[in-house]
Amino acid sequence: MIPPVLYAQFLSLLVSSSGIFVETLQSSCDTNIPTFQTFLVYCVLALFTVSLHRRQYRDPSAVEDKLYRLGGERGLRLGSPWYIYLLLGLLDVQSNFLVVSAFRLTSLTSISLLDCTSIPWVMFFSSRILGRSYNRWQYLSALVCVAGIGLIILSDSSSSSSGPSPIAGDAICLAGAFLYALNNVLCEKYVQYDRFEYLGMMGLFAACVSVVQMLALERAEVWRLFTEPDPACEPGESGGLVAGYVASISGFYVLVSGFLVDSSAALLNVSLLTADIYSLLFVVFAEGVVPNWLYFLGTAAVFLGVGLFNYHERAQER
Repeated sequence: MIPPVLYAQFLSLLVSSSGIFVETLQSSCDTNIPTFQTFLVYCVLALFTVSLHRRQYRDPSAVEDKLYRLGGERGLRLGSPWYIYLLLGLLDVQSNFLVVSAFRLTSLTSISLLDCTSIPWVMFFSSRILGRSYNRWQYLSALVCVAGIGLIILSDSSSSSSGPSPIAGDAICLAGAFLYALNNVLCEKYVQYDRFEYLGMMGLFAACVSVVQMLALERAEVWRLFTEPDPACEPGESGGLVAGYVASISGFYVLVSGFLVDSSAALLNVSLLTADIYSLLFVVFAEGVVPNWLYFLGTAAVFLGVGLFNYHERAQER
């Protein structure tokens, strides 16, 4: 079995790669289609409903304990009401929309606010919704991580532009942090019943929400992507970037559902702070930008905090 702290670092790499795909799509191809991108991800996740159908008809006894139905007598039997998955899908769509939209308004420095401010929110929601408690060492570990990200932000701010609308970008990051934290805690709660049911039903309802939002906000942009691609983009580049984003985020969702069966949303959010480190490493190798000493000090602090949080969570469980 993979240790949770290592499992989470692979998830962090997936988050980092998705951010790189989004930022490249927006900066190089001048394309901003956050809802369309996540719509494709939700379509992939909705395919899990097919396996739910097959399991239900091959082995009816396996779903006898599921009390809810979607689609009448011959419809899917669910462990949670359908409107719970509608709420989860709505939360997921909006949190992803805010995160991806922020890349167009501000820099990586401001996007990092999302990671930092989600931690106190996820600990708050975990205590209220899941009844979790945290000791002082876990709070200290989270604080060490946030301090490390703060040092990385200081390192990054000297070389990164503030973006066309940094105030709006910061506000979007803060709103995204709130929704992201709530969504992760609810995900931890409902994957315990059936992670594949969660993936399929959340993906199905999120895809429906995305279609409505995409038609309202991104219809012209999506049409331009397919009919009038930006001349600055290489042929097929925008499609490749979208495909890369869909692959990385789809993999992230599937693996996160497994992670949260045995670990907590708080550990997940603390561990995902390292995604900023991997993103900046990409900038170092791709653009030849050498970070200053604050970056390395911040990196050490983040990994130390993640390790301490994981250690004390495991010790508390024992």
